[in-house]
Amino acid sequence: MAAEEGYRRQLGVVSSTGLPSASAEAFGAGIGDAIGRTGDALVHYEAVERRQRGDQQLADFNVRFARVRSSRDQDEIAMRSTAAPGAAGYADTRRKAWEKDREGLLDGITEDAVRRSAQEQIAEYEGRQAARDIEFETGAAIGKMVTDAQQASDLSSNRARMNGDAYADELSLGRQTIDALNVSADVKEKLHRYHDQTVTVGYLNGLTERDPKSAQALIDAGAFNAILTPQQLDQAKNGAMIEIRRADAAAAHQQALQTQALRDEVETVNAQISAGVEIPDGRLADLQNRLTAIGDVGGATKIGVTRIEAGVRREADVWKPEQYDTEINRLEARGKRTPDEDIRLKTLRGMRGTAVATFNNNPGEWAAKNGFAPPPIDLADASTFGARAAWARTVTRQTGRQTPLFNDAEVRQLRDEASISQQGMVDVANRIAVVGGLQARQAAKQVLPNDPMLARMVSIDGDSRAAALRGAALRKANKAIVDGQGSQEVASHFYDVLGAAAQSFDAQEVGAALDVAKSLYADAKKGHSEWATDGRVEDLNPYINIALGGKKGADGFWRGGLGQWNRVPMLLPDGWTQGAFDRVLSQVRFKPDSKTVPVWSDGKPMSAVDLRRYVPVRRADGRYEFHGDNGTVARQRNGKIYAIDIEAVGRGIGVVRRAQ
Repeated sequence: MAAEEGYRRQLGVVSSTGLPSASAEAFGAGIGDAIGRTGDALVHYEAVERRQRGDQQLADFNVRFARVRSSRDQDEIAMRSTAAPGAAGYADTRRKAWEKDREGLLDGITEDAVRRSAQEQIAEYEGRQAARDIEFETGAAIGKMVTDAQQASDLSSNRARMNGDAYADELSLGRQTIDALNVSADVKEKLHRYHDQTVTVGYLNGLTERDPKSAQALIDAGAFNAILTPQQLDQAKNGAMIEIRRADAAAAHQQALQTQALRDEVETVNAQISAGVEIPDGRLADLQNRLTAIGDVGGATKIGVTRIEAGVRREADVWKPEQYDTEINRLEARGKRTPDEDIRLKTLRGMRGTAVATFNNNPGEWAAKNGFAPPPIDLADASTFGARAAWARTVTRQTGRQTPLFNDAEVRQLRDEASISQQGMVDVANRIAVVGGLQARQAAKQVLPNDPMLARMVSIDGDSRAAALRGAALRKANKAIVDGQGSQEVASHFYDVLGAAAQSFDAQEVGAALDVAKSLYADAKKGHSEWATDGRVEDLNPYINIALGGKKGADGFWRGGLGQWNRVPMLLPDGWTQGAFDRVLSQVRFKPDSKTVPVWSDGKPMSAVDLRRYVPVRRADGRYEFHGDNGTVARQRNGKIYAIDIEAVGRGIGVVRRAQ
């Protein structure tokens, strides 16, 4: 390219010309010469002028061309910075822009020499620029192919990391893709190396995450020496070793945590078992196996013992006391027991006390465990009491133990109601009384164990309960009716009538019966104001009998209440006439060699005739003891008090509860 020139002086130095001197020629003699010289001067001027014009045109072109070059340089910077990946069409766009930019560059140039010089400069610039643009576009296209290939390698690396089985496929497929690229061998070689190393590093990273020991083994075996650099191999091995140490530490911590959690679980289970919670054998077996797996032989053995104990508890939970005794005696009699039998014996011994106490005190719980649960009861509806009472009688006969009618929650509710007022007690008594007889009195004692009045109230009929309530109010308003001057006389007569029958009661029960009798008398004598003027002790007798549970039937016979045996006062069974009682007791028989036969103090058996010389005394459980003179009581050979269930005897011989 022609170098640009700056301003250069076009004319040489003109030497000073002196004034013509006067001569012949000055006055016309040299006119021809002068004209010739003028023509030469004109020619010279035109040449100078042409040169000046060319210089000016060249200068103008240079300015325009410089501006175009500067503008294209800025466009080039902008286009390259915003070119799409691969710069497709970049050179063509630049060429078209150049064709537009070059228009007008030669405008105004009239001098051939200047035009030729300008065209040469333009051609030289155009060639260089076209080469630069093509070089950039080609380089960008190759760069995109390289970038795409590397991105594909990165994706292959990710797949190999996530799925180790895909490592060989990704390695091969990537190399095939690179081989198909239209790039130089050097570029292909670099892409192959990048691909192999990237995919291999990804595979090793994934294997390290999943199985660091396998990753370390492959590295140590030299499986990747031909692919990875020493630095990459070191990094991969260090990563595997770090993961191995981390995994070992985590495994140790996890084992410690699991061991502690297992022991805590065992502790919880043992606490639940101690609290009476039944643990399924499957869960205990699982605990035993897990303890064995961690090498806790002692813990596993303890759980094994617990399993045997739990099995024994499940088996014996429904037993009667005699079943405990039978099995305990059988095991104790064995000369040499197995370890399991020793555990069984120890467990049964530990269970027996509580089990027997529960059986004796609440046989209903034992019945429920054996699938005979109590029917539901509505305390506000006395008609629902019947099914519960029948259930309790069945359990009592099966177990030989008195079965409570109500559960604890029901007792609390009835107790609260009965404790509010006398009316509240009567309301409760009215509902309990539908159960009837001994069972009603036992239920009343269950509700108010320290207040015998409720038991007395359920022993009398509904009309009498209402009368007793009215009489109590009258006595409160007017003590003179029966509680004034006649109080001592009334009490004395009451105890005379009660006589030996008082042995069936404690002091509080006797007092309650006297109180009921006085209230019944007060209600009956409400028109009379004072015992002193109108009272007669004989008038108390029917009310005393009612207070003791007697009821006079339409046939004129009294049932229940006071009776006599050998002319001594005693209490009859509920609903029984004196005649029925006499007939049943007169037919009581027993074998002299029986274990339960009553005996004399020297151990010789009594006869039935001997026993009938004693006075039958009704107990709280409805059975009858036999009392003799001086406080003696008939006893069995084992020293226990002899007692009979007179109602059971009556059912056995077919005696009905009516006078004959």
